[in-house]
Amino acid sequence: MVNSARLASIALLAGCVACATGPRRIPEADYPREGQALAQRACTPCHAVSRDQATRPIPDRHTPGFAEIAQAPGTTAESLRRFLRTTHAATSGPLRMPSPMLDEGQMTLIVSYILSLRGQDRPG
Repeated sequence: MVNSARLASIALLAGCVACATGPRRIPEADYPREGQALAQRACTPCHAVSRDQATRPIPDRHTPGFAEIAQAPGTTAESLRRFLRTTHAATSGPLRMPSPMLDEGQMTLIVSYILSLRGQDRPG
């Protein structure tokens, strides 16, 4: 017979394993929407992420909006991933973009969102 302390330990261990397995599974069709939500939390201080974002970027930053990035020639999923992985030390000026330190799942969501903006008007 299993005593209550042992049962509690097993339940606690199972809960830790469930938490350690990572975030909830997001259907691929939802990647752009989830990427937009993540970008609105992480990127809006410096970038125009979407037309409906609550705050405007810091005006002196002169950073491209996400729609502008999406429309740029040569923008691909791989080029976006490569850019997001770098430290941007080669970017000139005191206001260069810091490394966003995204994990692979977060990067996939943001890249998916940016690429979903192709063919749309730039936010105003």
